Amino acid sequence: MFVDSKKFKEADDKANLTVYKDFTLEEVNEVEDLVLEFVISTGTVDRDADTINPNGWKLDAYNKNPVVLFAHDYNSPPVATALATWVEDGKLKSRAKFTPKEVYPFGYMVYQLYKNGFMKATSVGFNPIKWKYSEDRDGGIDFEEQELLEWSCVPVPSNPEALIAASAKGIDIEPMKKWAERILSYDKGAITYGQAHPDGTPLAPEDTPWDGTEEVTRASVDDLKVMCAWVDSENPDIKGSYKLPHHKATGGYPVVWRGVAAAMAALMGGRGGVDIPEKDRKAVYNHLARHYEEFNKIPPEFTELTQEETKAGAVLSKTNKEKLEQARDLIQEVIDTAERTDTDVEEGIDVDVIKELVSEALKREIRKMQGKLD
Repeated sequence: MFVDSKKFKEADDKANLTVYKDFTLEEVNEVEDLVLEFVISTGTVDRDADTINPNGWKLDAYNKNPVVLFAHDYNSPPVATALATWVEDGKLKSRAKFTPKEVYPFGYMVYQLYKNGFMKATSVGFNPIKWKYSEDRDGGIDFEEQELLEWSCVPVPSNPEALIAASAKGIDIEPMKKWAERILSYDKGAITYGQAHPDGTPLAPEDTPWDGTEEVTRASVDDLKVMCAWVDSENPDIKGSYKLPHHKATGGYPVVWRGVAAAMAALMGGRGGVDIPEKDRKAVYNHLARHYEEFNKIPPEFTELTQEETKAGAVLSKTNKEKLEQARDLIQEVIDTAERTDTDVEEGIDVDVIKELVSEALKREIRKMQGKLD
C-alpha cells in the first residue's frame, strides 16, 4: 500500500507499506526526441525532514519492469519507459523515453509539458528496507536502504497557470482534461486492483479453504483496504464498511481462489448478492477479474443488468430447474408403473427395455434444458 511519509511515520505496522516521495526538479535534460533525463531523488533533507541515502537504492526489481507512470495511476497505461536508471554524484537519475503522440497522446503531452518547463516534479515509490529516526531532525527519518518500485511524473506543485501557458504555447492539454475528469468522476467505493496491490499479490494454493468471516474478524481496517474490493467511502474507518474480501489477513495478504470466486458470485447476484452501488460494479468486477487471470481462470462475462435483475434471473433459473426435476420425477413414475399387456407379450416387446430407454432420453433432454437455463 502506497503512503506518504507522514502516514508511514504514524503507522503502527510499517512492514507492508510502500512510501512515495515527491522531488522538485532543478532541470530536465533532453537527450533526443521523446527522451528526457531526470534527477528523481537526492540525499538532501526534504520538506518532511527526511533523507534518502542515494547509495542505498536497490534497482534490480524496478529494472525488470521500468515503467514510468503519471501520478502513481496504476489504472492507466505508462507514459514512458525508463531506458536506464542509476546513481551518480549522489543523485538517483533516470532516462525515460515517452510515448509517441500516435501511440498514446497523454504520454506525449506529459513529455511536452516537461520539455517546455511546465511540469517540474517527479515522485519515487519505494519499499523501505533499512531506516531509522533522525537524531538531528525532530520527526525526520533517514532511509538508509530502499528498493525502487516505480517512479511517476507528477504535476507538483499544482499550478493551473502552467497548463494555461502550455495551451497558449500550442501544447495539446486535452488529454490532461480527460484524465482529470476520469479521476474526479471515479467512484472511490470500488477498490481497484492497482490501489490494493500496486506491486501484485502473492497467491495462496488454489485448494486453500476460505472463511471470509474469520479473515475479516482477524483483520484491521488497514488490512481490509488490501483484502477487499469495495468500501463505503463515507465511513472508511469502520470495518463494516468493507465488502467482498478475498485475501487472507496475515502472511502478506495472499489472495485465496475460493474467496475470489465467492466474491465474484456475490457480485453477479449469487449467494444473496452484495449491496453496493450499481455504478461501482464494473470497477469491482475488473479487480476480481485480475485475480481470475492470476489463477489462470476465465472470469464470467460481465453483465450490465442490475443486481435485482441478476438475482431475478438466478431465481427464475432455479425455479425452472425445480419444475423440470418435478416433471422428470412424474414421467419416471408413470414409466415405472406401466404394466406389461398381453399384446406386448404376443408381439415380443420388452417393456422394461423401453422404459429404460425412455427414461434415459428424458434425462438427457432435461440436462440439456438445464444447461441452457444456466
